[in-house]
Amino acid sequence: MKHNKNMFIILVLSVVIIGIFAFTSGRMTPTFVVDNDKVFHALAFVVVAFLVHHSLAAGNLDKTIVYSMAFGALIEIVQELFTTREFSGKDWAFDALGINLYFIVYYYFGEQINKIEQYIMHFEFKKKD
Repeated sequence: MKHNKNMFIILVLSVVIIGIFAFTSGRMTPTFVVDNDKVFHALAFVVVAFLVHHSLAAGNLDKTIVYSMAFGALIEIVQELFTTREFSGKDWAFDALGINLYFIVYYYFGEQINKIEQYIMHFEFKKKD
């Protein structure tokens, strides 16, 4: 599987959005998304694992786990050092749960997920004439 540029762009945007939620004071989880912080962590990292798996890791499962878990740890470390929040092992555990949920879904629906990736990979924004 080769590196998917479109998927990488979506990954960067997702990292920025997650970072905004993670590094602002107050509640991290917007209630219009999910009204439970731990569920939000798990769901966010299902998405992160999908995007990492199909961009940075280029289909390598080990790299996907390492990169995704490193991102989760980085969030917790930055929160501890630079915000009023503390490092939360529970948050990181729910990040890991989300990554594992992605792999469970990928195991059963990998062919369909790869079709989604192929669609995103070949998607192009066309100028309106």
